[in-house]
Amino acid sequence: MTNLVQFPGLGLSFELSRVAFSIGDMDIYWYGVCIAFGLCLALVFAFRRCTEFGIDADSMVDVILIGVVLGIKGEAKGYVTLVLSDKLRTLLKMIPLPRKMSKTPDQVEEFNVYAYVKQLIDGNDVSVLLGVADEVVKVMDTLKFYIPTLKDMSMGLKLSLELIRRYLPEGAFSRIYLDEQPVDSGSYIAGAVALESGDLNTAGVAMFKIKPKTEGVRLYWAEDLPAGMTLAEAEAHNVGALLESDGVVVDNAKVTCTYKKKGLFSSKSTEFPTQPGIYTQTATVSGNYSCEKITRTIVIN
Repeated sequence: MTNLVQFPGLGLSFELSRVAFSIGDMDIYWYGVCIAFGLCLALVFAFRRCTEFGIDADSMVDVILIGVVLGIKGEAKGYVTLVLSDKLRTLLKMIPLPRKMSKTPDQVEEFNVYAYVKQLIDGNDVSVLLGVADEVVKVMDTLKFYIPTLKDMSMGLKLSLELIRRYLPEGAFSRIYLDEQPVDSGSYIAGAVALESGDLNTAGVAMFKIKPKTEGVRLYWAEDLPAGMTLAEAEAHNVGALLESDGVVVDNAKVTCTYKKKGLFSSKSTEFPTQPGIYTQTATVSGNYSCEKITRTIVIN
């Protein structure tokens, strides 16, 4: 895979592979080279200036190494769930709203206040949530005059937004949901806030990891290929891989196939080969499933 790199002010334009070079089966990408080069420059600068601030060079190196490791391995998704009790959830579902307020007005289910609040909140990041927050609060403030039970929810929502504004700045990679919990694999920094109390003690934060499913999971090729074939013949075959979990093929599985031509300095590509040669095809899975990758050799005559 190549990318077009342009410097309009200099009148320069050229195509560059995202892979700088390969060491065996491991690809080294240009962004990694740039980050490593920048880190080396920062270290040189820090070494030259650390004595001016009375900082020991060895101690500084230790701190930098620990910070780099934590920065690479410490990636986590932000997730905030706003929690309702069964009683209040049922009450909100009993208050109907016009279907035209729904994102899917053709839906069979009756549209109500609960569905309206969920469609405003679910899956949005912090900046989007703060943009619609005032609208949600206004709806709750209006309804609480007719249904006093909603007073606590209105107050709880205001307190939740105050916490979110304080601890999750706009642009933070966090998602907000109503009555939901994470279902995708990954590391999470998650918070839960009850919307029915004026007491901030009803908020909590946790760090956890959801592991992908590994038992009963396997990858296999969708079709066996001949020992050698032309490009035209290859187009008649299904060259992809399928993911199976407990004996059932998983629809919309995150399966990725890469192709690498035989040779020391060749790079991987996610596109099927278009030139003659011997290629190694590798299939891997990500997302909510994990298993051993599979490989095979493809010969394009």
